[in-house]
Amino acid sequence: RYPQPNKGTYIPILIGDVLKPGEWGAKITHRENNSIRLSIMSSATCIIGKFRLYVAIWTPYGIIRTHRNSATDTYILFNPWCQLDAVYLDDEKEREEYVLNDVGIVFHGDVNEVKLRSWSYGQFEENILDACLFLMDKAELELSGRGNPIKICRVASAMTIEENFGLFYELSGITRLNRILRCLGIPARLITNYSSAHDNNANLQLDFFLDDEGQVDNRLTKDSVWNYHCWNEAWMTRPDLPVGFGGWQAVDGTPQETSDGMYRCGPASVQAIKHGHVCFQFDAPFVYAEVNSDIIYSRMGKNGSQVIEKIDTTHIGKLIVTKGVGNDDMVDITENYKFQEGSAEERLALETAVMYGVKKQTTQPTTYQPQKDVEIDLQVQKAVLGSDFKVTIIFRNKSRNSYTATTYLSGNIVFYTGVTKSEFKKHSFSAKLEPLLRKSRMVVFKPTNLIS
Repeated sequence: RYPQPNKGTYIPILIGDVLKPGEWGAKITHRENNSIRLSIMSSATCIIGKFRLYVAIWTPYGIIRTHRNSATDTYILFNPWCQLDAVYLDDEKEREEYVLNDVGIVFHGDVNEVKLRSWSYGQFEENILDACLFLMDKAELELSGRGNPIKICRVASAMTIEENFGLFYELSGITRLNRILRCLGIPARLITNYSSAHDNNANLQLDFFLDDEGQVDNRLTKDSVWNYHCWNEAWMTRPDLPVGFGGWQAVDGTPQETSDGMYRCGPASVQAIKHGHVCFQFDAPFVYAEVNSDIIYSRMGKNGSQVIEKIDTTHIGKLIVTKGVGNDDMVDITENYKFQEGSAEERLALETAVMYGVKKQTTQPTTYQPQKDVEIDLQVQKAVLGSDFKVTIIFRNKSRNSYTATTYLSGNIVFYTGVTKSEFKKHSFSAKLEPLLRKSRMVVFKPTNLIS
């Protein structure tokens, strides 16, 4: 309402002979009779938004200024073509894909059955730009911060959330955020993480508590694994972080936890996440857990101690993908977020994350005695609607001892977010395992199991 130079909202531009890149300035490019044509250079650090444009002329009688004319209002956005801009991207094909392309592909489904859906972002549709700027106003983002893509992403992540939940919440949230970022000139793309962890208590691991039958106890277990989870990446420099942590930043348009008192997530440096440097803002611990946490299966011992039955180090973040540049191909970018699963670098990144993170200490003693003599594997036949499908349990006794395996098999209807709706089949049996031999047991699931 009251433009001020110190807030970047009132900008006098003087006419000179030379335009300096990245600095405010104006230059006469054409004269004809009593008219002139000007070329105006904006500052690379200018706040984005809608500016009113006036021309002021010094005369012997004082300053004459043009009247308000909405037709001359000027929008200033981030500019990934400008080398001095915080969102500069040096590849023309990538600029076309991540800023100018108004349609894209969203990958969803399951790691074993990837599905895709085309989506129109519509960042160039009428009134979209004004709507994006209105969101900044509604969020009460200070004007002086509107030239900072980090703050823009924080606000955009918080403002795109909806109350409803489900597949279209997931997809519409990230596509709305993608629309906002591209509309404002920030290069952005959609990311899908398959087998995505939801670390509920910020200890950088998933804690699954088992009951006496070996099933997950939903009363005690708060963490979950989603079939997939989508978020956005935005390209920018990070002057607030050490050198090397700029580039792609994870920003979530469907945030699952609060950050600074609001549901939002990011921007978190993808490079920082890969190396386990979760001490750097924003929300790096949560994103790290989404892609590279371990699953700890444990039960309560008779003496009240926590007995760890199994640690799964490979299930989370099985595949991380995005759309290809200039095509609709699925591009695997898992290595952007994590080192090869099980490698020394990947384990070092986990140790670093635990050291820097906010890992909570358990309140009771824990013991872990991994079972190495017997291996169990499941082979599940692809289920076809209305037809039987088979599950084969394979036991491998690698020792010279005999064992009896008491086995509980539970079939559950589970939402893609990892939340269990109901159990439709329960089967238990015992298997005698001879030394150094392999044994299998097949269980048939019938359509009536699901109907009932």
